Amino acid sequence: MPRLKKLRLNNFSIYSSTPVIDVQFNDGAFCLAGANGLGKSTFLNTLNFALTGIVPDPERTFLSVDEYYNFSKDFADSYFDGRIDEAEREVAEVSIDFEVGAKVFHVSRGIFEKGELRELSITDQNGSVVGKDRSITSAQRHQLYVETLPRDIGLSSFEQFVFLQHFVFTFDERRHLLFWDQKLLEQVLHLCFGVDPSRAQRADEIRREIERADSLARNYQWQATELRRKLEELEEIVKGDKKSGDKGKKLIEKFTELQAKRDAEQSVLIKTRAQRDDAELALAQATASFMTKKQEYEAEFSHSFSKQGNVEVNPTIVASVESGQCEICGTASDSVSTSIRDPKPKN
Repeated sequence: MPRLKKLRLNNFSIYSSTPVIDVQFNDGAFCLAGANGLGKSTFLNTLNFALTGIVPDPERTFLSVDEYYNFSKDFADSYFDGRIDEAEREVAEVSIDFEVGAKVFHVSRGIFEKGELRELSITDQNGSVVGKDRSITSAQRHQLYVETLPRDIGLSSFEQFVFLQHFVFTFDERRHLLFWDQKLLEQVLHLCFGVDPSRAQRADEIRREIERADSLARNYQWQATELRRKLEELEEIVKGDKKSGDKGKKLIEKFTELQAKRDAEQSVLIKTRAQRDDAELALAQATASFMTKKQEYEAEFSHSFSKQGNVEVNPTIVASVESGQCEICGTASDSVSTSIRDPKPKN
């Protein structure tokens, strides 16, 4: 994940006494202290906005990783409206420098320019720079950033990065804690404990499919219940009035048709749940296999390292014993092998 190095805020009305704020992030803890209402939360949200391009909507219920990102895109405008004056909307800007592995990223965003970057440069360990070309548009810079960052981190999508940044690497002052939300915790466990991120993404998609199918099944169930009640009323009417028999039959046919639809949706729901269970089992097996291989590797490495300290298996010693000639000084005699095997001096 990104290791922050520097943040710059330009023309933030909420910090009117300091038009330009430069913050350096050194090794160790960075502490921001102040009374309520001075802008600590705004500072943190702006930092995350620089990284992700969105500000989390406190009223939005988490449904899935992709939906969280897409539904939060518009909230930044209303969030910064009260914090940046109308006269400074065009010049308000946030810039951030951070490292991912051996690469250094520089990103600059206009606060009210959704899906765009004013500046982007990505420098690798060889000094090669990507994204600084002024011929590309601000939207193309943002797209390059969205494609490059998750690949360098080792994730499948930018949405996964945004999810981890907001829910794992930032304390949520709304107390939306992981252990209180099954959906959040499930995705965090998939992404953070040795599982292929693409499988984590698929697990998230399957869970949402199950929720939609379940909702649809409940809707059909409600409709079927309502129709059953109406059918019972009509049957009573038909008994007392033979002229309404045809109308009653049509309603019975409609009821039967809806029942069939409900049964079909329930079948889809059962199948989707089975797919989810299979996916979770595959994730668990993959994680267990990964941990087993890791332990085997560590044991083999430790064994190999311990053998290197054994003089008897040193290549020079082995060659000297087998040839009867010292590989260091060149002495050749029958006593060479004996002296090496039994180096103790005789009395």
